[in-house]
Amino acid sequence: MGCHFIDVPFRALKLGYPIAVECSVGSVYSGFFHEEIYTDSYPPSSVTYIHFPARGSMPPVKLVWYDGGIKPERPAELLPDEPLGEWDGGIIFEGSKGKLMAGLFGRKPTLLPTKLMASTHLPASKFPFVEKGSEGHQTQWVNACKKGFGAYTSSSFDKSGPLTETVLMGNLAVRSYNYNETNAKGEKVYPGRKKLLWDGANMKITNFEPANQFVKRNYRGSYKLEL
Repeated sequence: MGCHFIDVPFRALKLGYPIAVECSVGSVYSGFFHEEIYTDSYPPSSVTYIHFPARGSMPPVKLVWYDGGIKPERPAELLPDEPLGEWDGGIIFEGSKGKLMAGLFGRKPTLLPTKLMASTHLPASKFPFVEKGSEGHQTQWVNACKKGFGAYTSSSFDKSGPLTETVLMGNLAVRSYNYNETNAKGEKVYPGRKKLLWDGANMKITNFEPANQFVKRNYRGSYKLEL
């Protein structure tokens, strides 16, 4: 679901490559304060912090992704009986002049406090909506293939490629969190929460070399990818 939610701030704020990522993960315990580390599977929940630099006149951005049932604190502007997001999640923009809440794909954008919506006229979309809503993406893709170069898609490769790389940064942080090394005593040690610094142009973590093994594939034997 990450791509469907993060796509909205990624486009609206022109985020581009992140410069750093870190996470906290939910743990599984057996016995009293004995934390089990399972390196073959992902944790039951996580909170990921993705940092973006300033972009021209636009200030730096910290994007926070909550996964596995964890939710952010309710905004003070949201009344106690008002829903936080929708049943399948939501998005909150926090700016210097106010807050905006939306659902999946950015649907139903709502200013906070919600009473502001009574006096607010939202602008019309600059782009056509996908026919059949969330069920129409495959049809849109097929139609674009048939029409050829220049056909409109709501998530073209020049946008979806960088977006996917950003979402995968969260996976990279989670995978690095439980990465284990053996110390001089032969004991397994884990880095835990670590802020990974990212060089997007060169696709490389610059401050934790073990994480780079998860950035690209290492093909076995004589296999290789031809571009």
